[in-house]
Amino acid sequence: MYTILTIGLEEARRVVEAAIEKASEMPEMPMTVAVVDRAGDTVYLVRQDGASSLTVRMAINKARTAVMLTMDTKNLRTELAGEGLSVDEFIDPLMTSIPGGICLRTADGTVVGAIGTSGRRPPAKDRDQEVALVGARAFQQFQGQ
Repeated sequence: MYTILTIGLEEARRVVEAAIEKASEMPEMPMTVAVVDRAGDTVYLVRQDGASSLTVRMAINKARTAVMLTMDTKNLRTELAGEGLSVDEFIDPLMTSIPGGICLRTADGTVVGAIGTSGRRPPAKDRDQEVALVGARAFQQFQGQ
């Protein structure tokens, strides 16, 4: 028998709240922030007023991709491009390499969940990644890292 560490509700809430606070700096571009556990199931999700339903699906898919591959989606995109591949090569059609999915790791590097953000469009498209990083840093602070 073995034990799998996974993010809890209170940790997920703090991660999402930190990310939403950052996202609120650009209210003209509403977004969705989701945290999934180690199994890829949604633990906590917030959709800002005006954010489309597509942002909900994309935030979850980004977080789920990151946790399932134990790799941030931005890094996945870089690796796939370097190999001449795309996310279309995967069997799971819900996986994405769009930046904004970041693994949440304990101090020893164990992946216990992931955050996914969606809603920013050009010219602010990098904001998804920026907002997700704020949430990931909040997780590290909560863990005392």
